[in-house]
Amino acid sequence: MKSNRKIENKIDAETVKEVKKFINEEILASRIWVFSGIAISILLCMILKNYMIFELDNIIQSLRKLKVPDVKGIFFIILFILEILFLFILPKILINKQKKNMKSALTVLSLIMGLILAIFYSEFTFFFKQKAIVAGIMFLLTLILAVLLIKKDIKNIQTKILEKVEEGNTEILEKTRFFSAIILYSDIVKALTMYFLMMLIIK
Repeated sequence: MKSNRKIENKIDAETVKEVKKFINEEILASRIWVFSGIAISILLCMILKNYMIFELDNIIQSLRKLKVPDVKGIFFIILFILEILFLFILPKILINKQKKNMKSALTVLSLIMGLILAIFYSEFTFFFKQKAIVAGIMFLLTLILAVLLIKKDIKNIQTKILEKVEEGNTEILEKTRFFSAIILYSDIVKALTMYFLMMLIIK
């Protein structure tokens, strides 16, 4: 009996090791989808940057004076809130969804980020020209934040997927790549969002 238990424990340990190896490989492979999301955002930004010139200073002043912004301002605020909600809600609800839903979610998140980049483009370039040193320091801090978020979430991805596998849900392994891509892309967007908010405050 004792020998059987030892064999079972050994098999379990080996299985966990193989699953961890598979998860790590899928997380590495997900960078292709992360880069695809970034590419969609940048491409959309370049297409729309000349058509999405928002007077962000006026919007902020209106909010500080507790006044209702114009239609463009309301659209921007709704878009920004929607993006933030997506960043924090999507990773939690998508773990039990199908692979196609994860692909769609990554596309939607990329498009929303592209719109926001287009809105911020003129402010971003102006900020870099006027306050290059401050902008450079902030950009470096943003990169550090993104790296820390990614490292933390990689561990969380491994833990969540292992828990699902232990519960008998092996289908999650097929979705690991897309689930990882959404979380890692979300981390990058979170860091960029923080940069934009800090930019508006300092400016």
